[in-house]
Amino acid sequence: MKNLFKALSLFQKEVGSVSKDAKNPFLKNKYASLDAMINHCSPILTAHGLSVIQLVSNEGVNTMLCHESGESIETGGKLIPVQVSKGLSQAQAEGVSITYTRRYQYSSILGLSTDEDTDGQYNDNKDLKPTLIVPDLSRGLMYEKDLYNLLIHLNKTGKMSTEACNVWFSKWAQFKDFSANFQKLNDKHNGSNKTA
Repeated sequence: MKNLFKALSLFQKEVGSVSKDAKNPFLKNKYASLDAMINHCSPILTAHGLSVIQLVSNEGVNTMLCHESGESIETGGKLIPVQVSKGLSQAQAEGVSITYTRRYQYSSILGLSTDEDTDGQYNDNKDLKPTLIVPDLSRGLMYEKDLYNLLIHLNKTGKMSTEACNVWFSKWAQFKDFSANFQKLNDKHNGSNKTA
């Protein structure tokens, strides 16, 4: 993965901000459409030997980031649930769901910021209670070091509690046998992730 991650790092250094060319009619926030992302990113991806492939199947959308060396990472199948609404046929609703999923996976796998940050701007969230999200990593794409560094960062910046980090680690351990390595990393960084 050395070639892919190096090329992705160079891409992210160069890509800049994608124009937020669309507006959510419900939340009134701006976001970058899938077309805007692809048009903005494709030449830069190509310059660094990268490409994005998005396959649609019965399991959903699977987004792959590929490097010319043959290295690749992928998101695994995911599809936003289809909701048929007034004026849309089943096929149109499925198309909306596929496009929505492709947009989020495309921005996620490339590390793009494509939505306005609207956290805390809506008062209708005041009664929501925090939920601990337990990931399904059976189709994971990260290596233990990358996952560990990400979780340490989220914990240090107060975006994830130590308890939530531990849930992620234990879910990861179900699919990757790295308990011994985790203990070594944990001992090495002991005290750096005590935010609760």
